[in-house]
Amino acid sequence: MNSKRIQKTVVLLILLFISSATYGQDLQSFNLRKGAWNLNFEVYSFAYEEPLMEETGTFAGMGIGYTYRDWIPPAYTEEALSDIKTMLRLEGRFAVGTVDYDGQYNDGTPFAYEGIDDGTFELRGLLGLDEFIFDKDVLSTLYLGLGFRGLSDEASIMPGGYDRHSRYLYMPIGCEFIIAAKKTWLTTANFEYDYFISGTQTSNLGDLGFGLNDIENKQKGGSGFRGSIRFEEKNNNFFIEPFFRLWSIEDSEIEYAGRGLYAYEPENTTEEYGISFGWKF
Repeated sequence: MNSKRIQKTVVLLILLFISSATYGQDLQSFNLRKGAWNLNFEVYSFAYEEPLMEETGTFAGMGIGYTYRDWIPPAYTEEALSDIKTMLRLEGRFAVGTVDYDGQYNDGTPFAYEGIDDGTFELRGLLGLDEFIFDKDVLSTLYLGLGFRGLSDEASIMPGGYDRHSRYLYMPIGCEFIIAAKKTWLTTANFEYDYFISGTQTSNLGDLGFGLNDIENKQKGGSGFRGSIRFEEKNNNFFIEPFFRLWSIEDSEIEYAGRGLYAYEPENTTEEYGISFGWKF
């Protein structure tokens, strides 16, 4: 994973967030609701890399989420309903795309192939604590939760290829900051570390023939990072949100593949950079 690119992205998000700050807001300025739905569409660049191969392409998809804050009063003129301000969020997304393969055969011969179909989905549940900071000018949320990510790579269409399916279970640990930059706009910055709990890489080696077996390699080490900055127009509840999502996964366990052969999933990285837009209702 390119650490310099990560550092530059995080610094850019922080600078954009700070430059948007305007102080002296009231509760209504944050456009909060006790329960709110989000519907969004996204497009992003995708890059997956192993030591001897990489896949790059473009994905497009959509997501939906629901955020519940028990402390929001019926009217903005009233005080918060609770001193302990909790946030519950459920969200899911899916996306599809095509990727190009660039790698080599076992004997070192270069090989490339274009137009492999991929698909991904993600389900997450988050629980957080809200708190006003900077004299109630910024609403901060610290949260953690549980996430599940799936990715399917239909590479059996290329010579010597086979379908692959990744499944990650992870714990999101993050922070979110909401500020009312202007009368009609909100700015929300989000930074998250994803603690990798476990993963499974299914490789359909039977697609190759030769008496090989489909195998499942267990993955136990890795981490993820993600961040975004959202600009929300309060009158129409429309938002636009640049984002990045990064994964770095270690070597998997080794499994027997048949015919005296053993296989494992090598260390790999995934980078996703894109933009999302949608509505809150």
